[in-house]
Amino acid sequence: MPPPLKHSPPPRWAVALLRRYAPGRLLEVAEGDLEELYARRRGRWPRWRANLWYWKEVLLFCLRHRRDEQRTLAPIMWKNYLTIALRTLRKQPGYTFINITGLAVGLACFVLILLYTRYEQSYDQHFPDADRVYRVAKDNVDGGFKGDTRFTVTPAGVANALRQSFPETEAATLFSNWPIRVGHEQNSFYEMTVFADSFFFDVFGFEPVAGDLATALDAPGSVVLTESVARKLFGNRDPLGQFVQADDTVITVRAVIADVPDNTHFTFGLVRPVREGYTDFESKQNQWGNSSFKTYFKARPGARMNGFAEKITAYAKAAFEKADEDWEWKSFFFLQPLTDIHLRSQINFELQPNGDIRYVYLFLAIGFIILLIGCINYVNLATARAARRAREIGVRKAVGAYQGQLVRQFLFEALLTTVFAFALALVLAYALLPAFSTLVDRSLHFGMLADSGWLVALLGLAVAVALGAGGYPALVLAGTKAVDVLKGQATTHGHGGLLRRMLVVTQFAAAIALLISGVVIYQQLDFMSSKKLGFDREHVIALRLRGEGRTNAASMRQELLRHARIQEVAFSPYHPYQVGSSSTVDNWEGNAEEQEMETYMLATSATYLDVFQIPVIAGAPLRADSDDEEFLVNEAAVRGMGWTPEEAIGRQFRCDDCRIVGVVQDFHFQPLHLPITPLMISPVGDNPWYHARAFVRVAPGPMPEVIDQLRETHAQFAPGEPFDYEFVDEGYDALYKDEQRFGQAVGAFTGLALLIACLGLFGLAAYMAQRRTKEIGVRKVLGASMPSLLTLLSKEFAVLVVVAFAVAAPIAWFFTQRWLQDFAFRVEVGPGLFVLAGVAALLVALLTVSYQAFKVANANPAEVLRYE
Repeated sequence: MPPPLKHSPPPRWAVALLRRYAPGRLLEVAEGDLEELYARRRGRWPRWRANLWYWKEVLLFCLRHRRDEQRTLAPIMWKNYLTIALRTLRKQPGYTFINITGLAVGLACFVLILLYTRYEQSYDQHFPDADRVYRVAKDNVDGGFKGDTRFTVTPAGVANALRQSFPETEAATLFSNWPIRVGHEQNSFYEMTVFADSFFFDVFGFEPVAGDLATALDAPGSVVLTESVARKLFGNRDPLGQFVQADDTVITVRAVIADVPDNTHFTFGLVRPVREGYTDFESKQNQWGNSSFKTYFKARPGARMNGFAEKITAYAKAAFEKADEDWEWKSFFFLQPLTDIHLRSQINFELQPNGDIRYVYLFLAIGFIILLIGCINYVNLATARAARRAREIGVRKAVGAYQGQLVRQFLFEALLTTVFAFALALVLAYALLPAFSTLVDRSLHFGMLADSGWLVALLGLAVAVALGAGGYPALVLAGTKAVDVLKGQATTHGHGGLLRRMLVVTQFAAAIALLISGVVIYQQLDFMSSKKLGFDREHVIALRLRGEGRTNAASMRQELLRHARIQEVAFSPYHPYQVGSSSTVDNWEGNAEEQEMETYMLATSATYLDVFQIPVIAGAPLRADSDDEEFLVNEAAVRGMGWTPEEAIGRQFRCDDCRIVGVVQDFHFQPLHLPITPLMISPVGDNPWYHARAFVRVAPGPMPEVIDQLRETHAQFAPGEPFDYEFVDEGYDALYKDEQRFGQAVGAFTGLALLIACLGLFGLAAYMAQRRTKEIGVRKVLGASMPSLLTLLSKEFAVLVVVAFAVAAPIAWFFTQRWLQDFAFRVEVGPGLFVLAGVAALLVALLTVSYQAFKVANANPAEVLRYE
């Protein structure tokens, strides 16, 4: 006979688990069967063992039957999720439009910025073994003045030493570059030409399209062309063995390579032997104090580069001191990885203007901010709508919906919204890509994101946005208690309103910070374009001269001065804002301590100061018959030597017989990023190379007439040469094109950020106003005026914008100050700018809210309170 049953209840928490997760249609049977079995075991076993058995059976039962039910109902559930999500989006078109548009604009901006980032980081990645290629650069640490003492040029002997004395090196090359005139038959044009040694192709790994690169530069008069240059010269004919006119020399095409991609830190059309660019190249290889060449090398696989620059420096120092015992080596070399040059190198004598990694980081930060603002809009509007969906949630919970199901439902809605937004974002990005490419001056295309890694990243971005924007609203909405809803009580967590306020503050703080930063960037760019540089760049035309144009420079000047509109003509290889030659000077009169001073050198004709109206503050300007022992110096050089301008006149400087004849006023001969440093001005003499440019000052008036006169005179004294000219003020403005484009991009993105923020604020204000409709009706019945109601409805948002300004102001000040530090001459950022930005943001926010406030405040209270 079995023992009597002990009517001891099963574990309370296990029963609760069973009732919560067991399928409803099986719950009653399962609960009765398990209770009976528990009672039988309780009669034979200790309580702890019976409880453990009951827990095990409950867990197994719930997992088994719930899994079967989910497997059976999964397609129906997901179809139901999709149906409800589409119905919800269609039912509230205004809310849907704001969410999808805000997210789409944010995602489109982010995709465009990703394309820009991808392009910037792709520079020089196409070279074989790019991770093993380095550039050797030099730092004159004892230059004697504040400024950038780093240079891309090195002595000619460095490349040869790398090949012969350093086993870490697989190949090393040196080269220099400048444009030359090339032609064939009647076709001629200027093209950037690289003068390199035969190891150039070993380091950079160019693949030949035609010819043999291993021997292409061995024979005198050889040239290697790129495909585009070969096509311009010879059309569809075979270029190998063809003759090309290069300035005054006839050269022979020995090989053709593929065009150099745009995303390379230096581009060119021709490669010629270095000895044809430098007739004294053999002697230069032993001149360790003369730096004229760019040096690159490819390291052997596995070679350690730590300390390698110091080894090169030690070798160069020993060679230098052996060649000239009277001088002391005071520079050192450092290495630049090839793939870092474009974004992380801003030093003297760069091959081409480089990008800046800081701008890449700033663009990415702006993209994240705009995307964050779009996500904040979704969170704000979704949580604000909780009251309108509370009855739906309550009813669904009352009929057995689990919280997990509701969370999945709302996450699915967020994912669906993001999918629509992402599709629209791709359309917007594709439509805006040409304009954006022009804005940033880059050849961007969607194919850059076509590889699997970037596609996965974009899909991951869409999922992250959906989870980030929809996660919290899903938890808030699904956490609504059915009992509270059906009783008409609170429907959301108490901290939801606080979170919305915090998010509004966050998005407006980001928008205000962008606004302030954009204004500061604009002011700095305007400051640079309007700042007095110490010379007059207006109404000056720079005419490039080659060949006969240089040798006939004096006759050309006399002919040009016969024209009434032309006031003066001068010659020099350099613009007054971009001097590209320097030297270390230590032998000036009275330099007992043998100090050194890094001095830039500008060779000019005697009329150069007249063309650019640079004043001489002491002494006299150069004369037409000045010899190469007479110099002008600027005020910075005089200060470096410890004299006053008057004391400098007649003093010995640079060589035993050289002397200072005049002191010019300081002017900005380098970009405004750098301070004004010592400058030495020497006469050009009869050297044709120093007549590379003719600078022509013209009287104000129509320019086409003057250009025609210049063209005719140029054709007369330089027949057959291309007519190449530019306005000096336009050339100066081109120095800051990256900053200008960056400022324009920041301005555009700032406008979009404000637009998205105001779009979300508009939707939030609409929902908040609807919630207070009855309150406004009661207030109107009791006599409240329209202005008081508008103030009541707008006050909360105004306070949030003021708080956002308080958060944004110090952040914007910090980052703008960091950006301005890159300029030796910069604007002062005062409090007025911050106040104006804050007032502008407040007015935009109030205008955004005022429509909804006026709409509610103007409603008829009888209509609002009819059913109360």
